[in-house]
Amino acid sequence: MMATRAEMMVTNAKALVGCGYAWGATGQICTQAVLNQLAKLYPDQPNLMEICPKWIGKRIYDCATLVRACLRAAGINICSGATSQWKGDYWEEKGTIDQMPKDRPCVLYYNKTGTVMQHTGIYLGDGTVIDARGSREGVIQSKLESRVWTHYTVPKGLHEAIEVITATVVANSGGTVRMRRYASTTSATIRNVPLGEQLQITEQGNEWAAVMDDSGHSGFMMRKFLAIEGDLGDQDTYTVQLLDATAAERDVIQKACPRVEVAKNVG
Repeated sequence: MMATRAEMMVTNAKALVGCGYAWGATGQICTQAVLNQLAKLYPDQPNLMEICPKWIGKRIYDCATLVRACLRAAGINICSGATSQWKGDYWEEKGTIDQMPKDRPCVLYYNKTGTVMQHTGIYLGDGTVIDARGSREGVIQSKLESRVWTHYTVPKGLHEAIEVITATVVANSGGTVRMRRYASTTSATIRNVPLGEQLQITEQGNEWAAVMDDSGHSGFMMRKFLAIEGDLGDQDTYTVQLLDATAAERDVIQKACPRVEVAKNVG
């Protein structure tokens, strides 16, 4: 299936509407312990303790990490921090808001004075914006004119078409596989994905793949846990005989790989 990176960015942004906002958050599930940690890091942000507890149980972002997550789902990697993003070498086009084409998605920024960007969001190309608005509002979709925006940017490659690959989550044991925030076994878990669920792969290497689920959650999963349709060739089914496998182990493999017929133990 072919899709543009812009379409994938917009799909992910829409899926994150309703998430919460907390200064310094990066997409983790909000708990009191998380808020306590953020409050220690950012003691000048009283809303972390006064307002943000309303988001406990929901995924939380700040404005720049929301934009980063939406672009990552499209296979585009940028840094955190609205000003750092704006100054980075990520853009094939940038300018003031009066120059922005209204019919295509892009990234928006706001600065009051100088070169410091105070806010950022995703423009959907339809007159609306999705942004992590603040501690009270969380992640919302609103009309472009509902707040002031001063600049726009188009990330490199945003409007190119790429092949979106579908893969099934598989494993030799257990019932789930971790989707992680970054391509590292020490990175935080975004969600535990059940075996047999299908994910979209937006980028893949030898060991890790960037993935997105139907709800718009995006992250990374080890490539060995992803069975891509067509990896087994053109045959309808395959028969595999296992030595010393229990009935439960055979059942796990059968459920995760419906095209594989698991034979009874041999030998």
